[in-house]
Amino acid sequence: MNRSILILCAALALVAVLPGNASAHANYVSSNPKPDSIFPYNATPTSVSITLSEAVESGAGTIHVTNATGTRFDVPPVTLSDAGRTMSVGVNRTGSGIITVTWTAISAVDGHFTAGSFAWCVQNPDPNGTGCSGAGLGATSSGALVSPFEVGLRFIGFFGLAAALGASVLGAFMWIPAGRDPDVKETPGYRLGFQVVTNVGRIGAFGFALAYAGLFLLTDALESTGGASSVVGSPYKLSVVLSLAVGAVLFVLLSNAFMRARKDPPGSTHRYLLLSALLGFAAIAIGSAGTHAAAVQSLGGISSYFGIDPLAPLNAIAPAIGTIADAAHIAGVALWVGGLATILATRSFLRESTSVPLARIVLGRFSAMAFYCVGLVLIGGFILALLLVGSWDALFSSGYGWVVLAKVSLFVPMIAFGAYNRYRLIPRAAETGEPAA
Repeated sequence: MNRSILILCAALALVAVLPGNASAHANYVSSNPKPDSIFPYNATPTSVSITLSEAVESGAGTIHVTNATGTRFDVPPVTLSDAGRTMSVGVNRTGSGIITVTWTAISAVDGHFTAGSFAWCVQNPDPNGTGCSGAGLGATSSGALVSPFEVGLRFIGFFGLAAALGASVLGAFMWIPAGRDPDVKETPGYRLGFQVVTNVGRIGAFGFALAYAGLFLLTDALESTGGASSVVGSPYKLSVVLSLAVGAVLFVLLSNAFMRARKDPPGSTHRYLLLSALLGFAAIAIGSAGTHAAAVQSLGGISSYFGIDPLAPLNAIAPAIGTIADAAHIAGVALWVGGLATILATRSFLRESTSVPLARIVLGRFSAMAFYCVGLVLIGGFILALLLVGSWDALFSSGYGWVVLAKVSLFVPMIAFGAYNRYRLIPRAAETGEPAA
């Protein structure tokens, strides 16, 4: 597989894994009172509740109830119910006029800020109930644009984790086992190339930890309320903190593996690489637990596809299915991208004439793993599409649906390149005695 195919496959995989949220932020769903409600005099609501599309971070929701002059009538505190999706506050107000409710929230699912407003009207005390004509103001809901810093940090974090995981798996299950062949073990490229493998993993782990340190500062210290309570009350923030901790340990393990690889045979680092691979998969699971997939409230399109009652108790397992599907999807792409990056970094060693046996074993095993990665990516992506898009019609009528279709189309050339390597280049290498890298 030549350099251009490696780079193109990695780039396509990275673009394909970029998130396209089905419903970004915690958006307005309903409220009590309803927007534009009209009440008789002396029938002013004594409380306000607002239901959003996602759970709200504990302590981060606000509701202000004001009249035309800006006087506030809300009675704190703001309380949460309905699994954190509904905010409520008391109201202490009498008299007539238009009352405006403005609210803000930070999603516990993705850490993003949302704000909105709506109004109701209380009629004058006269017999005709005047004072509320033309009061139709509707409800508004808008979220802040996703920070380009967040996008950049997420990109670095994913590529770093992919490099750390891919290098760990390739080293533990492909490179070190290749050394059991005496012809491989004695070649200079076996030990020198393995040092590059561990260094790729070490650099990737550092990038992953650094990216999540930045995300923590961005979401907790700079954009939101700080403190331990805000972390515990937000699955997203908790996943960021845990990912940062995993990244730090991963960096220590792979740094030790790199230092040992410079002095000792590759086999001496095997346990470090195994632990690193386990931590890499753990990081993926932690990250998936803090996504929209883990916050789905129903089976969505899966119910329609299999004829399940949308209100059936089976919907309770939707978050678990979403989390597993997202983790499988990300794991497939991460292993593929990380493995390709590691092979690209060791390409000069694999192309040496003395490294033909090493290249055959490593590339052959990587090709087999890539086949299963494709399955993880496609199956996980299909389940996520059913959960988050909701129906086949929405697949073609919603913005997120088109994002899903675009991602699927990107995997066509990736699969084609993988098949070309598996069934053309590797057999050719076996016949000619030249490495396929």
